[in-house]
Amino acid sequence: MPTPSYSTALIVGAGPGLGASLARIFTRDGGLQVIVAARQREKLEAIARETGAGVLTCDATDAASVAALFDAATRHFGAPPEVVVYNASRRVRAAFVDVDAAAVEQAVRVTAYGAFLVAQQAARCMLPKGRGAILFTGASAGVKGYPQSAAFAMGKFALRSREMHGPGRSRSVPGSNHSEDRSRRRSCAP
Repeated sequence: MPTPSYSTALIVGAGPGLGASLARIFTRDGGLQVIVAARQREKLEAIARETGAGVLTCDATDAASVAALFDAATRHFGAPPEVVVYNASRRVRAAFVDVDAAAVEQAVRVTAYGAFLVAQQAARCMLPKGRGAILFTGASAGVKGYPQSAAFAMGKFALRSREMHGPGRSRSVPGSNHSEDRSRRRSCAP
């Protein structure tokens, strides 16, 4: 099977580490147009200068913000992004018995729930075209927890679920017998 060729990528949760590295690889080696997105624009400026990537802001835990991100990316590229990478996460360091429950909830919202919202919107854009790639960045914490990292481990473990990967990824194709309310879908028409 031939390797698909893509021309655009959206990296959500970009920062100076893995997100910046992906932007460099996508632009330099892949020849892709790239948009990097995060909550704070100033954290993205250096990546944008170095790679030529576009910059957008987004709160990945807010469905309206994610929908607006995809609308803006679609306008920027002239079509929905073909590759979407979810790299956002939040760490809360504390012993399990001492960690603040509200901080854990927010960390899981960013790492797991945000991934769901971004992947859902990406799939809505990709299914009509019948192509695209949705990638989640992982961590060893998703397989093996570490001291002081319970919230991060929970979020990364959630990204490994079968529904987010594997055979379940194509169950909601248009015209299927899936019972979801299709009137609530947002399209990614340019």
